[in-house]
Amino acid sequence: ENDGAYREPTCIVKIMDSEGNEVIGDEVQEKQVYQKRAARIMTESLTGVIKNGTAKGLGLKNTVSAGKTGTTDDRKDGWFVGYTPYYTTSVWVGYDLPKTVKNLSGSSYPAAIWHDFMNQIHTRGMNRTFEFDDWRSETAKTPPDSQAGN
Repeated sequence: ENDGAYREPTCIVKIMDSEGNEVIGDEVQEKQVYQKRAARIMTESLTGVIKNGTAKGLGLKNTVSAGKTGTTDDRKDGWFVGYTPYYTTSVWVGYDLPKTVKNLSGSSYPAAIWHDFMNQIHTRGMNRTFEFDDWRSETAKTPPDSQAGN
């Protein structure tokens, strides 16, 4: 969860030499690109896609998640982009040369691939929740409902 801050994507956390000295570290620089409150409202909306929307039933076992499905009109491309407080993953299913894919939608193959992958990389104990600002009241915090099995 980034609360509207952009972070350059990275795969490297750190590289150590044979003597235990850090050679390269993950020096994350952030730039605020979206208001914190707006980011939290968006996350709250996107949890609904998994709880009750086009990706219903694809909630993760160990943590909360939010996401968005996408499908082209002619079913040549399908996407699912989802995130947790720990990871963000995007899945695209289609062909380099456009070709209709039978039964393709963002909630079919892409969402199923996303769900299986994310369940594998989230382990027990990775159970942080999203922080939500109740847009009806500036002081209230609303924890998300459990998504497992939805």
